[in-house]
Amino acid sequence: FFDPEVFFQSVAMADTTFYLYCGDMQKNVYFISDNLKDEFNFTDNLVYNFVDLLEQRIYKPDQALHIADLQDMIEKKRKIHTIRYRIYNKAGQLLWIHCRGIMKWDAEMARPLFFSGSMVCLKNEDAVDSTTGLLNLSSAEEELSAICSVSRSPLLLLSFAFQPLADINLAFGRETGDAVLREIGCQLEIQMGTFFRFFRLSDNHFLAFSHKNLKPALPVQRIRNIMLDACAKYGIHMMYPCAAGVLHYPEDGATAQELIDNAIVVANVSAGFPSLDYLKFSPHMIQNRREQSSLGFTLNYSVNHGFEGFHIVVQPQVEAATQQIFGGEV
Repeated sequence: FFDPEVFFQSVAMADTTFYLYCGDMQKNVYFISDNLKDEFNFTDNLVYNFVDLLEQRIYKPDQALHIADLQDMIEKKRKIHTIRYRIYNKAGQLLWIHCRGIMKWDAEMARPLFFSGSMVCLKNEDAVDSTTGLLNLSSAEEELSAICSVSRSPLLLLSFAFQPLADINLAFGRETGDAVLREIGCQLEIQMGTFFRFFRLSDNHFLAFSHKNLKPALPVQRIRNIMLDACAKYGIHMMYPCAAGVLHYPEDGATAQELIDNAIVVANVSAGFPSLDYLKFSPHMIQNRREQSSLGFTLNYSVNHGFEGFHIVVQPQVEAATQQIFGGEV
């Protein structure tokens, strides 16, 4: 009693963010699930030239990546398609989508015959931060790992921390704090998404990277202005919303983990110099932080073991006129 239509509908019901489509590659006609049709404003389930019409809805900076991947599939006779991109839904919202699919070829691998795929909205998935809509730490690790494994081409990385988040949550409430973060995430993508990939690493730490040969001063200033404008929109005014650091691959880290760790360190160090536009990463920052952390753990251990390792040292206090000791400082 297997019913393919019921099965198809059951995995792409109206209240899910899992969309299905399949198509005849030779006739260029596709069948799309109801929720895909409704979410992205297609007029029918049967769609001619579906891929081109879908590309028109993709966020412009990501269109070239999508086109290049499909061309690569055809040229290299690939069977598997997997890509992430941003796309506008019918309400004009920008969503992250992970699109996967399988291509069926003829016996001679000369003609693509059939394609079946799915699109998953990542808003509530592990890859995307649900508050800002930006990609998250796991996505940053994945993308940087891919870059580090195949290329040593220069990469500019901007690490920045939204300094006042904790105070905003305390003074105005977490709902306002989340609203400010959403505005920041949206404007970063709209104003700078052509050149940068943005990630939210943790509560108030962000990362951006670009393959373009850019000087960091201008994009850092634009990020700062975006944060100032987002705060002002909700009646919050401040002078220094952003602590920023600058790194370069491969000089400042050979792996994704090194780059992310170093990015967080330079942003934290930069927070101590609020009036500076940004700090450039330096290896001594890591050494200093490591020594501070080690000292902190050693002191905690000593205090918890009867102040083991401590001893009293007295510096004499001397009367200048007589050179006589009159006391001491511990």
